[in-house]
Amino acid sequence: MTFWATWRQAANVRRRQAFATYGPDRVRYKAMATNNILPRAITDEFREKLRALPKDAHPKLVVKMCMFTGRSRGKFNSYRVNRHIFRLLADKGNLCGLNNAQEKDNLKKLEDFRQALNVNQFSSPGYPAMFGIVAGVSIVLVVAVTFIVVGLFSMEPSKDSIIYRMTNTRMKKD
Repeated sequence: MTFWATWRQAANVRRRQAFATYGPDRVRYKAMATNNILPRAITDEFREKLRALPKDAHPKLVVKMCMFTGRSRGKFNSYRVNRHIFRLLADKGNLCGLNNAQEKDNLKKLEDFRQALNVNQFSSPGYPAMFGIVAGVSIVLVVAVTFIVVGLFSMEPSKDSIIYRMTNTRMKKD
């Protein structure tokens, strides 16, 4: 049994170590091998040196996986842990740079918001303006409804009116 949780983790550690040792040389060899200005013999020589490097030194073979479980999905790359382990460690306070909970900040924001709206006093800074708008609209509506009602009751149907014709035709049929 090894120190690592899975054999993939052990292989990944081996690849990381190989990339750490051969990575800078690999970048230089690749730059020289793909250079168009240098003579063909020199670029071929660097291609051979590039092929001679271990296969594990290739950066694409290094897998980003959780260092506790070996899981390669659902991880936080900055901590190299998957989301389940991250949650456990964060709840216990074992991760540096993280606060355990944000309730204090949220409560402070809520109190500031309530203070800005004056919710405790059931009024706001824009209360007089809002009262004026609501009162004005309600007065206009009351006056309009009054005019309509007075107009309807004071109207006498003439012979050209639809109401007069409808009532007269019904009366004649009876």
